Amino acid sequence: MDIDHVGARWFVLAAQSAGQRNPWKLAGRLRVYGAAQDDLSDLAPIKDFQIPKNMYGRVGGVPQSLVGRLAGESYFVNTIGELQRFDTQSLQWTVIRPPHRVDSFEVSLSGTLITAVRIQGAFSKMSVSNDGGTTWLPYSRPPYAIYGAALETADSGVATRWNAHAFSASLEIYSYDPKTKDWRKTGESPPGCIQLLRDAHSRQRFCLTSGGSILDQKNGEWAVEFANE
Repeated sequence: MDIDHVGARWFVLAAQSAGQRNPWKLAGRLRVYGAAQDDLSDLAPIKDFQIPKNMYGRVGGVPQSLVGRLAGESYFVNTIGELQRFDTQSLQWTVIRPPHRVDSFEVSLSGTLITAVRIQGAFSKMSVSNDGGTTWLPYSRPPYAIYGAALETADSGVATRWNAHAFSASLEIYSYDPKTKDWRKTGESPPGCIQLLRDAHSRQRFCLTSGGSILDQKNGEWAVEFANE
């Protein structure tokens, strides 16, 4: 499901189906593997996490809950009810408990901020930590239905949401406004965009169109990255 490199180690996150009707949508258990060799020849399991039945995590879709993220020398894993932090120096796991369920989380590019989001319509919540998950500050959530959100600094961040219409839907882009301490719409995806894809930094930068082409967002403009002719 996910592969990351931090320090001198590779981390691979795998999921076991929860045995539901669609086995590739929900996962009941996570397993983290680690390797020191770049060819992953020494890949071995490090830790298993059981997902409670009432919180089965989404393997795919929006949001993709079960992911790993890097922050400095730490590797974070979302187990829905809480986050798990692995210190690559001490090789110890620490439980991180945001003040709400975690359906989506992101780490700032600087590695100093963690944004945790509960996605549940009008009951959605967002919290941000600047100390590795020890303490959390509540932030105003973006309008729902939330697609994703990430604070880069305490005063800046980007979020995306689905805006559903009667017969169609569009993806809207929001920026955090520190003056109002709320989110304001700054753009939207072009017509035909059905899904946002992440770049190497886990940012929602690319748009997959209904025709199979990929668009790249640069400086607020969309350009063709790959054309499916």
